[in-house]
Amino acid sequence: MSTMIRLAAMAVAALSLCSASLTTVGQEPLKLWDEDYIRVRTGVTIRVVVHASIETGYYIVAAGGTNAKLTPLTLKMAPAEGITLGTPEYPTAKPVRLQQDAPEHPAFEGLLEIGLSLHVSPDVKWESKRVSGTLAYQACDGRKCLPPASLAIQLNIEIRSDVKPDRGQQPGAKPEPKQPEGKPDEN
Repeated sequence: MSTMIRLAAMAVAALSLCSASLTTVGQEPLKLWDEDYIRVRTGVTIRVVVHASIETGYYIVAAGGTNAKLTPLTLKMAPAEGITLGTPEYPTAKPVRLQQDAPEHPAFEGLLEIGLSLHVSPDVKWESKRVSGTLAYQACDGRKCLPPASLAIQLNIEIRSDVKPDRGQQPGAKPEPKQPEGKPDEN
């Protein structure tokens, strides 16, 4: 009978371990926010912000640590015709213990905002364009680090029209009616 109890206890322990690992499988530690269309005038430089949230209990590895085996958060955008992208601006990381018995390493937690300057050439011939990229990262939970992963990013750029009113006319004003040709003004 005691053998049966031991086997039952081992089965319950194994099931609880399996269910604990199943909750983390399929759960992405980093999620991108849905991005709206980015509307910009040609010839103008704007700052685009990529937003992401880090699942509670996880950290995302940042650059600057001493462990070369870890993969820091890196945003890489593909080149696109008529668009110049600047260097990504990452938030300030804080030192945390990413793995059990490991020294502290710079990391992010909570909400992420990655800034990126975007300039659309004044002579573009398109009205909208998708710019794609990749956000590479490695997540850790304070005990262990998961394998490096990446998320696809897509920025939807839309050109705003640069319609300007006539010089003597105020924006929103109706144009004055023109006199028919050949008839003098009666005033």
